Amino acid sequence: FFSDLFCNSTTMLSTGSKKSTQWQTPAAMALNFLSAVGIIFVNKIIFKEYDFQYATFLTACHFVMTWFGLILLSLKPISYFQVRPVNIKEVIPICLAFCGFVIFNNLSLQTNSVGFYQLMKVMTTPVVGILQFS
Repeated sequence: FFSDLFCNSTTMLSTGSKKSTQWQTPAAMALNFLSAVGIIFVNKIIFKEYDFQYATFLTACHFVMTWFGLILLSLKPISYFQVRPVNIKEVIPICLAFCGFVIFNNLSLQTNSVGFYQLMKVMTTPVVGILQFS
């Protein structure tokens, strides 16, 4: 199912069925958007309704679930991608930056409204662009 839904452009070009795969990119984008918004609202409900004060633990839970999902996507029936070894020294800086990004996002969501959180998330790209050119 996933390999049919999210095939890459190489697969699309080799099969020659461009017309039948035109919906795949918008479907992947919609799935990404809906899952991101869903996770944000679920996190906010956990923080507000259940007075959960452990944003870092919640982040660890997200990472574990992502790891399980990636393992499932790499197994034979789906085989969406192939696992390959990497040099840990090369990837540790980006891993730490990503972990910090997610932790600080959850801490922000814990203390701010969803609207403010989304506004700041959207404004990150223009601010980084302005800082790069100043």
